[in-house]
Amino acid sequence: GERVGIIGPSGSGKTTLLGLMGGLDKPTSGTVEIDGIDISRLSESRLTEVRNEKIGFVFQFFNLVPTLTALENVMLPMDFARKPKFHPRRRAAELLELLGLKDRMHHRPNQLSGGQQQRVAIARALANNPPLLLADEPTGNLDTEAGKVVLKALADVQRETGTTVVVVTHDPRIANQ
Repeated sequence: GERVGIIGPSGSGKTTLLGLMGGLDKPTSGTVEIDGIDISRLSESRLTEVRNEKIGFVFQFFNLVPTLTALENVMLPMDFARKPKFHPRRRAAELLELLGLKDRMHHRPNQLSGGQQQRVAIARALANNPPLLLADEPTGNLDTEAGKVVLKALADVQRETGTTVVVVTHDPRIANQ
């Protein structure tokens, strides 16, 4: 339920660390455990299930599907869940509203600002209510004002949902928040 900032210069391994924590990368030695599950030893299908249930990812480059609306982008992880915890459309709308995008939910990514796209990405990462949210330079492609909005959104999410938020950045000001 905490917010954690990991800081380091470009090339220091921050993204690799997040990749290991989220099961996107396999360690060459040692283990990575989430809720007592050694994710470094799971089959790809089981690892996909664990990621879908326990981990939300926010990337620097939003990774939204350009042909889908904001609402549809947020619904995607719930559509892939074996046992959806929520009604996808209702949950997606609630998350977009929480992140200040109620009036933008039927817009496609190219109709949204960078800050709005990043907040859609945050909503998508939270769709299945994961206990862990990993954010890789979430303000890296945003102007200062949009970055402040995104950081506030991450703080609000952590406070309101109890999700652990881990942010990696090269910027000490962001890490301090």
